[in-house]
Amino acid sequence: MRWPKPWPRTAGATARVENGNRTRTLRKMLTMTTNYLHVTQGFEVLTKVLASYVTQELQVTYGEHWWEQGVIDVLYDNQKRDLPTDGNDEILTSTLDVARCLRLIDLHWRDLFGSKLKREHRTWLNELIDTRNKWAHQGSLDMPNDDAWRALDTMTRLVEPMDSQATKKLREIADEVCEMTSESLEARGIEKTRISSSRNRRKRVNKKTTEAGYKNRNNQTVIRKTDLPGNDHNQRVYILQCEECFHNYGANGSDIWLRKCPNCQGGADGLPY
Repeated sequence: MRWPKPWPRTAGATARVENGNRTRTLRKMLTMTTNYLHVTQGFEVLTKVLASYVTQELQVTYGEHWWEQGVIDVLYDNQKRDLPTDGNDEILTSTLDVARCLRLIDLHWRDLFGSKLKREHRTWLNELIDTRNKWAHQGSLDMPNDDAWRALDTMTRLVEPMDSQATKKLREIADEVCEMTSESLEARGIEKTRISSSRNRRKRVNKKTTEAGYKNRNNQTVIRKTDLPGNDHNQRVYILQCEECFHNYGANGSDIWLRKCPNCQGGADGLPY
């Protein structure tokens, strides 16, 4: 059976199709939600700072062989895929995205960055590695307000010893998330004190996550606080219980919100208590 040929498309029909395509594109752009875009802005600022910082420190340590010995020989195969093998410093630095920069600092921590940054910087570093992975696979859903603010505040703390202008910019973006959160709650008739300082907001979030009974996204519940010192700066050990296998273990208060069970979820080993 021969199907009839389709009617030729008129200029008007073509215009309607093109307008429809533009409308769908615009609708798709509008679904890029606000918190996600704020975190995206933050990662753009973070990438510029870290790429320059990592390059500078690797050049001091490895000299003219900084790319081969400090980057190519250190990253895993899947992390150095598509990286150039040579080039001028400016081009090579431009290929270091935020994921590679974070990994390089972590991989060079013992021999290089651990003597230049404080111990808590590594905690923030690993937190941002986890945040970046979730951000990269966020899909069409927006990031929760607390997650977006926490990501931006952690970026601010990480770059503070590296670049004062970037620190100021990241703090401004974090404060915008705070302001929008307050306005959103007020629009729904929920009373909320406006928060002008990112550091005050961080203390508010941390206080909530360390309360007995708090359960994080991985079903890890806070049992109680101990008097034992943790292994993060000025932290105490808290006893957590996994709701999946009922395993109890110790953790820093600053790590509770993202902790995974070391027994059944592949999380880091618990602290003694």
